[in-house]
Amino acid sequence: MNSEFKKIAKAEFEPLLTERRQAKLATILKDRMTYMSIVLEDIYNPQNSNAVLRSCDCFGIQDVHIIETINPHEQRAEVSKGSDKWISHHYYSDEGVNNTVACVKALKAKGIRIVATKATEDAVALRDFDVTKGPFALVLGNELHGITPEMDEWADEYIHVPMVGFTQSLNLSVAGALCIHHLRHEMDQKGVDWKLTDAEVLDIHLQWIVNTLPNGDYMLKRMYADYLKELQA
Repeated sequence: MNSEFKKIAKAEFEPLLTERRQAKLATILKDRMTYMSIVLEDIYNPQNSNAVLRSCDCFGIQDVHIIETINPHEQRAEVSKGSDKWISHHYYSDEGVNNTVACVKALKAKGIRIVATKATEDAVALRDFDVTKGPFALVLGNELHGITPEMDEWADEYIHVPMVGFTQSLNLSVAGALCIHHLRHEMDQKGVDWKLTDAEVLDIHLQWIVNTLPNGDYMLKRMYADYLKELQA
């Protein structure tokens, strides 16, 4: 769908929402970002992956990349609390390809740094990570094995959460929420320009409007089909 159609669709559908809903979408959109995104690499427990999605919505993260080499992502509404409909999901689950590499290449092609969570000597402490160097994707690995060897090879940087207790690991969803909150705060403190582009604002706003409307997806597809017919006439 081109930008001209998206503008037409937004102008057509937005008045169908209540004024209160329109205002809420516009307000939340101002705090949305793609500067930081999240990669979930083959997460085993759907409770954890859905909790991370909830944290992403709470802290304004729009893009979540989900690698499903072995473990498929399952939506758990009781955990995600409806956050699924406000986040842009990007799935990597093709057979016969390395989905981790496919995800990483797609992100790197957009100039996005791959920052993997890894408790090793070459990882910087979360508090020392430089958020000003450009857009980045934070990778959360599998609960048991962590990131895969492929992700380890392709990652640009590594971060870890320093521990001072007997237990030297956090639950995946807790670690995700902690990192997302801290890094978002750091971006605000350091004056990082994380605002969405005009094109991103249009894409996300339209999708939110469609997701709010009953049968919104059908309405959009029907309108787009009519739009294409008019262009061909």
